[in-house]
Amino acid sequence: MLAALYNKFPKPCALLPGDFIEGGKAAVLDPDEFTGAGLMPDAEFFMDTVSWLEMSGFIAIKDRGQHYFSQCVLTAKGLVALNAFPASLQGDKSYGEQMRDAAKKGAKSVLSALTKEVISSAVGAAFTAITK
Repeated sequence: MLAALYNKFPKPCALLPGDFIEGGKAAVLDPDEFTGAGLMPDAEFFMDTVSWLEMSGFIAIKDRGQHYFSQCVLTAKGLVALNAFPASLQGDKSYGEQMRDAAKKGAKSVLSALTKEVISSAVGAAFTAITK
């Protein structure tokens, strides 16, 4: 999702769980749930992750529903995190560029690892700034 926002920046875009989880749109809703409108675990995790990214200041969201986020855009904090360079690749591609490349190749495990590294790096930088 961060790669999608990075690729579209500064244009706001929608974030739909079916566009990012394995199984696509068919894997979003739980047919066994009472109303049939409950989310499957991967879709729920996606929604929770996007909400956390917003609460942490990495993205801004103008509108949301039970199964979507619309008008989403990276914030300055999100851009800084994605343009950060991992220590192991100093002078190479930024996190955002690596995530864009992995998304184009469909490398979900690489995207997941990069997302974790970006968040870890940003949280570490914030902690360092607070403790100084």
